[in-house]
Amino acid sequence: MAEKKKKVLVNLNEIGDFDMTEKLKKEIIKVVENIRDKNVEDGKRSISIKFSFDPKQNDEIGVSIEFITKLAPIKKTTVTLIAEDSTEQLVIREKLGDNDQPGQQNLLDE
Repeated sequence: MAEKKKKVLVNLNEIGDFDMTEKLKKEIIKVVENIRDKNVEDGKRSISIKFSFDPKQNDEIGVSIEFITKLAPIKKTTVTLIAEDSTEQLVIREKLGDNDQPGQQNLLDE
């Protein structure tokens, strides 16, 4: 005679010291903010939930729960910097054009 399968009851919100639904909401918010950020590259994002099970003694099972969120990276920006050495300090600033030279001053600066 075939063994009758037992019904297994698991409430993911009662595992660990946190609410799984709340943690997932926080990760979804990170993904949506990353998608809406204009300084971030286009591409897919993902959220994975990893459960690791470590059998113990007497029907006990250690469980490790890890949320792995992959976001799109910030867009690459390339600039040229100029290091201007004065007697009092070193000033590092962005080069603004081909005619921009170290030590050059703008006549309109006050």
